[in-house]
Amino acid sequence: MLSYRSFFSTEEMSDFDRVVESQIHSWLRGKDLPDDHLEAGRNEVKPSTFVDVIDDVSPDESRRHRFRLTEPKGWVTEVTTESLPGQPSWVWLEIHSPDDAPWTATPGLLRKLVGSCEARDGLAVLRDQPLIIRQDAVDEFVNVVCDPDRRGPIFVAGSSGDRPWDRWRSTVDSLLAETVGLAGGYILDPSATVLFADRVGSSHAVPAGAVRTFLPEADPADELDARRHRILGPRRIASDEAWQLRRMLGRVARRYLIEQPLPARISRVDRVLQRSESDLLVSQLATSEGVLADAVAAPALGDQAAALEVTILPEPAVDERSGELAEAEGPPSVAAEAEAYLALSALIRDVLGSTTSVETASIAEVVRLARHGLAALTTQQDIRSRLHELQSKVESLEDERTVMRAQLDDALLDQAADVESGTYLQDKVRYLQRSLEKLGQGEMAWSEVPTEELTKPPSSFSELMERLDELRHVVLGDDRDPALELDEQDILGTCAAKAWTALLALDDYAEARLQGDFEQGGARIL
Repeated sequence: MLSYRSFFSTEEMSDFDRVVESQIHSWLRGKDLPDDHLEAGRNEVKPSTFVDVIDDVSPDESRRHRFRLTEPKGWVTEVTTESLPGQPSWVWLEIHSPDDAPWTATPGLLRKLVGSCEARDGLAVLRDQPLIIRQDAVDEFVNVVCDPDRRGPIFVAGSSGDRPWDRWRSTVDSLLAETVGLAGGYILDPSATVLFADRVGSSHAVPAGAVRTFLPEADPADELDARRHRILGPRRIASDEAWQLRRMLGRVARRYLIEQPLPARISRVDRVLQRSESDLLVSQLATSEGVLADAVAAPALGDQAAALEVTILPEPAVDERSGELAEAEGPPSVAAEAEAYLALSALIRDVLGSTTSVETASIAEVVRLARHGLAALTTQQDIRSRLHELQSKVESLEDERTVMRAQLDDALLDQAADVESGTYLQDKVRYLQRSLEKLGQGEMAWSEVPTEELTKPPSSFSELMERLDELRHVVLGDDRDPALELDEQDILGTCAAKAWTALLALDDYAEARLQGDFEQGGARIL
């Protein structure tokens, strides 16, 4: 199961390949795995622990490398890189975990790579700690937020002067610990927080004491776009366990990057390396014979027979009536050797032909074929594993397509329902406007809705929970975790907005019942 994916580019580095290789070897040694003498293809570094190395060099001198570690319990770590002369290089890391693994923590290898390279996602900088943004860097930072080339989210924390800076910075460091290598982390200092709000407007501002997630291509000119960029508010940061929030933000970054399609250039490299790996694996069937060439040469008869540790015995006597081995004269060991001779003779004739006699050359040929067969069997098992892996990827893609199709169908149904509801509300507004006009209230009927009467729905269930004190008569129970978990699925906050609308209706219903203005049940209101 694909549980972790990171992709980042670097500035041009003349020693990029050496740096990445050095970090991989350091990581292997840290796992107590031998890292020397790794050759192209599959290397069994420990029982049931394999390291696959695949290299490819293109005519344009771009170098592509793939490293894969397969561990006995089902964990697979794969790193793919490409370095191009005069251009930024890139790193793509994936982890496939066992199906029963509840969580994939930030890999130590990724921390090493991010720490040794100038890792970037578009204009965003990926580091192992959040970057501080001062007032003089705000305009440049706005470009990072709106960058159309950024693939992953960034997390931005707002600050205020009435909160101890060192404590807030430590809190943000802790909250973003599981987003290292996945997303850029930033902390706006107090003055930068105010200036950033002025530059992007209130819809895209980052409140002081909050952490906001900005998905790629943020558009401050579009207030509706603000719904895509979630806010983790101060109340929840103060009340929830830090490890829970840390994992929540980590899951947001993981899920978003896993669900995004790979860039075209990475897909092309992936296909090239997959073909190279398959060719290398299959070629081992042919090269295994060459590796065993020394064992193929058959020694001459005579005194060289000892080289195979085989003693050539006279053909034993066979009873003509029963066809069975006649009782051999001499000690029991001679009889046993005679039986072994007959078995060996039958084996050689079965493999090499009925006319082949038992001699050193024929024995050597059987040995050669046996060794060749064992090597071929091993390679066959590797090919089978490789095909199973590819099949798993195909099945995973098919499953994702099925889920996405179902989500699309649900979205289309919701859209149709919203269109129908919107048409009804427009009709109702026109009816009420005409009725008011007939009553001499035309000016009121066609006036703009006062700002204080406009509903501003929350963009997430986390924000909804922080706004519950706006409700006069509705109180939610203590178990709010199921609602908060919906934030990981409801990217645009549509469910939160609908839930808020229902809560407002329920609150108005309670007020109307208290005032005696409405006597019917609440089901009609909802």
